[in-house]
Amino acid sequence: MNGRDFEIYRQSTEEKSYLCTNDVFPGNNSTAIGNDGQHYLCRIKIREEQELRIRLIDEEEEKGDISDRSPIDYFFDDDVNDLLGEPKYHDAFQNGLVFPIKKKDTEKMIITIKTNNRNYSALKKLEALARRKNKIYLHRNLYQLKMQKWAIKQLIESPLPEHKNIIRLSENSDKIRWDSVNSKDDVDEKDWVILNNPKFEDLETQREFVRIALKTPDFAFLEGPPGSGKTTTILELIYQLIKRNKKILLTGSTHVAIDNVLERLKEKKIYMDKVLPIRIGDPFKISKNIVEFQIDNVIPKNDEFEDLILNASNLVCGTMIGILKHPLFQETLSKNRKKKRVIPLYDYLIIDESSKTTFQEFIIPALFAKKWILVGDINQLSPYTESSYLKKYLEKIKDNSLKNFSPNSQLACYFLYLLLNYYLDFRHIRRNFKLPKKFQPKFCCPVNSRIIQVLIQEIPERYNSLVEADKNKFPLIGIVSKLISKNHRTDSFFIIKIDDILNNEPASVLLNSCDLIFIDSEELKKHNILKEKIPANFLVVNQLNWEKEQQHYRLNFFYEKRKKFNFDIINKEIKIINDDVREKNWANEISWRLIRLYELRNVSGHRKNYEDHLEYLIPKSINLSNSMENATSIALPSILESLQVGIQQKFRTNIKSVLKTGFPRSDFTVRHKKLLYQFRMHSDISEFSRKEFYTDKNGISALRDSSAIDRVKKWTYQRYNNKSYKSRAVWIDVNGMQQGNKNPKEVMRLMTELKAFVNWANSTQSTKKVWEVACLTYYRGQERLIRDKLRVYSKQFNRFSHFKKGKVRIILHTVDKIQGQEADVVILSLVRTSSTKWGGNFGFMDNPNRLNVALTRAKYQLIIIGQLHNFKNQNSSINFKNLTETISVES
Repeated sequence: MNGRDFEIYRQSTEEKSYLCTNDVFPGNNSTAIGNDGQHYLCRIKIREEQELRIRLIDEEEEKGDISDRSPIDYFFDDDVNDLLGEPKYHDAFQNGLVFPIKKKDTEKMIITIKTNNRNYSALKKLEALARRKNKIYLHRNLYQLKMQKWAIKQLIESPLPEHKNIIRLSENSDKIRWDSVNSKDDVDEKDWVILNNPKFEDLETQREFVRIALKTPDFAFLEGPPGSGKTTTILELIYQLIKRNKKILLTGSTHVAIDNVLERLKEKKIYMDKVLPIRIGDPFKISKNIVEFQIDNVIPKNDEFEDLILNASNLVCGTMIGILKHPLFQETLSKNRKKKRVIPLYDYLIIDESSKTTFQEFIIPALFAKKWILVGDINQLSPYTESSYLKKYLEKIKDNSLKNFSPNSQLACYFLYLLLNYYLDFRHIRRNFKLPKKFQPKFCCPVNSRIIQVLIQEIPERYNSLVEADKNKFPLIGIVSKLISKNHRTDSFFIIKIDDILNNEPASVLLNSCDLIFIDSEELKKHNILKEKIPANFLVVNQLNWEKEQQHYRLNFFYEKRKKFNFDIINKEIKIINDDVREKNWANEISWRLIRLYELRNVSGHRKNYEDHLEYLIPKSINLSNSMENATSIALPSILESLQVGIQQKFRTNIKSVLKTGFPRSDFTVRHKKLLYQFRMHSDISEFSRKEFYTDKNGISALRDSSAIDRVKKWTYQRYNNKSYKSRAVWIDVNGMQQGNKNPKEVMRLMTELKAFVNWANSTQSTKKVWEVACLTYYRGQERLIRDKLRVYSKQFNRFSHFKKGKVRIILHTVDKIQGQEADVVILSLVRTSSTKWGGNFGFMDNPNRLNVALTRAKYQLIIIGQLHNFKNQNSSINFKNLTETISVES
């Protein structure tokens, strides 16, 4: 009927099929003809389905360095199911502006909203917002967080015997006795279905790990560098477990990792008679090659045999977020609300790429298994931690006695940090603006009385914590307050009563000898005379419209009279400080530094600057060590790293759990195997990472080249084979100009190299191979420039990260997103440049794990494009410096 579907609400109780007559009207009593030829009274309802497609465009230039997450990436997360027309869900729900997402196209960055005639007007509002480029909000599902909270509660209140070894991870590692592992499993030679090629150097190590996993009473760990056969070992383990009638839960941090295992199973054809896989997750994010295993294709919705089929499946797969949609998980949680305990449904949990899985992600699926297999490489990227998430935790942090570290306490520590930092480190400002060497700024900061209370406790504790040399540099701090009945003085500060200042008592003269002054802001508003008492050479911060105050003019006059410099310079610095006061806070400054320190955990020297700033931020009058240690040991590391090597303790605490110190060496060794050989990349490509990242203190190396690797990676492409050099890993020196997070000249050269390879690949008639090229960069701004060029070159204007040109597939990613993937050719644009002969600051590029990932994706050819002297002469990254000294260079 005009393309519309009609739902008929029958008034008859008999089951019949109906044919609508032509004169029916929605909402009215009408007639329909049954299959028995009779007319029946019915009510007709139109269900007119419509779709609105919204394309999200990542246009804005990011201020920060982090390359992993673009703002629009969050809209395509597995746990985002709705869009909102207003910021708050409650308001949007009340106004009918909550829109369920029907599907997501991550390649074209399109979200499809499903609606019907009921919320047609609301849909129009959302469409209007999109057309006017107004804000559209996502509604993040808190289901994962609720499940994490539930999992911890389950372990505390009603653990099962099968959960004993998970609980032990939080206990004192010195007092735990782990069960022994007997790896003598009777796997006959003829029973190995995948690990059966004697030419593979690591074959026996892979087999030994499978034996350990089959016999472990709790955990098993497989470590291996890129391309070492970790996935192949997982395939064999899956087969051997299923042969023994075990049920497996396979998870990982990315869809690529999970789908890779299923694709390999399908290729090997071993799933046909033994393995019954189910893939849980968004069908639009799952590889097309294994979409047949997607749960909706295996089990139709509302199928009466759903439980039976799920129970029959012996391999259930999904990402850490996607697996939470497992129907039996959800059913168990529903029962748990009635105080029924969780039952481990699976014999084994296998986590691939576990170096990117945090403990809180691990804990949920872990409860549904009896044994846990962790596979990964701690020399690659760690879990991505949102600075804002850590910041929220720090804003609610408690001290060791479980008392809140109040917002005023946080402000007191932040103001003290900020002003001490500017006071002690003003030399760089003097150098940049050519100020007199003897010029030393002095600051006055109005704060409320509650902050002053904290400062009175904090300043002497901070001073006493310093070594003698640093005490001599510590500024003299004055506090003007009504909180005391008499003046007080110590080596580090003194307190002056407000009344003494107002009455011109002799003590008021002491303000002139101070370096920093904190004054009660409420009293400053009441008594204008207090403003006049601020010494003329003090810079006032944290004060709105200070530039209109009389003291500002006195300051201007003070310096102009001495003709020392242009006062505009000081005004600029005051603006910077005030911007920091308004836009930043204690939790923010702590959180991003903790993340940076964790990224540099394996780097010596460059950490000191972050550690020094962190030392200024951490309070000395309140002990936050336990909470800070919890933040760094739970939120930042992967479960693999926590258990394998433990976490460096930055804060003095007596807590020595397995999660923080790692498994005892003797217990870990019998559960662990390390693969040493790689089968992915040409030896020219693997050489640097092997020496830089995979050689231990004893000189033992991983990432060794398989004896067959150079023969396997032969090809006829000769662009990087000439008289001056011959290498599969080459640096092309491009002296471009960095513009924010972009470098147009490097993009031009990247496209030149790409086009040359595409022309060769498409002109080679002797092979039907489809080649893959990965274009990588550290920065999203550069990624956008490259994307614009690729769209024009491939004539695929709606594509986002996957393009095709003849026989060549082209993928575009930041370095953080490429982990777990590989390509025949990798072209890496570094972006950063320096206009001086010395290298500049590197930001997050100094992370050795990130560099390792970037260098180990290529199979046949690695091409690095960047300004050579900038990376050769800098002191931020010893790894980059070493790379420039060993790699072949094309000028």
